[in-house]
Amino acid sequence: LFAMDVKAEALFPPQRGGIEIPLTQVWQSLSSDLAKSFEVGYTELRTKDRMYCYDQSRSIFTPSTCISDGQVACPKSCRTTRVICTSRSHTGDCIANDALQRLIGTPTSEQWQRCFKCKRFLELLRDCNDMTLLTLLLFYRCPCGAQFCYICGYKWHACPCPQRDKHRLYDIAP
Repeated sequence: LFAMDVKAEALFPPQRGGIEIPLTQVWQSLSSDLAKSFEVGYTELRTKDRMYCYDQSRSIFTPSTCISDGQVACPKSCRTTRVICTSRSHTGDCIANDALQRLIGTPTSEQWQRCFKCKRFLELLRDCNDMTLLTLLLFYRCPCGAQFCYICGYKWHACPCPQRDKHRLYDIAP
């Protein structure tokens, strides 16, 4: 359970009967490798605004304790990432991240919507406008656990949008 929770954010934090399992109750029974892995993953998954090394081949999480003067130092490579633009540290004003701006501007006709909670982008492939996931049912869900409307991007059931698109349902029917 703890090994899966570190790898699958949607399962985090570990729960039993819908109640979070306190780490202190199970710490002694975890192997040392799993305990270390979970401790690192726990810090990352509990961090709301996460920062990662700008080097995409590494994509290493950098805790907020590593932030200094608007920059964050990668704990493995010691490379510094600019907090505002998430690119390699530099002097002067941050240049807008063109790729991100293009993605944000992508119309919903491309079937993408941005999660209101963690800002990830998700693609709608089913007929239901609920951007959630129960992977066993093949619905989509943001790894952060948020449920939101594909049409408007607001929290699910907090908007007047229709719950299903019958045209999309016909498109995916065999």
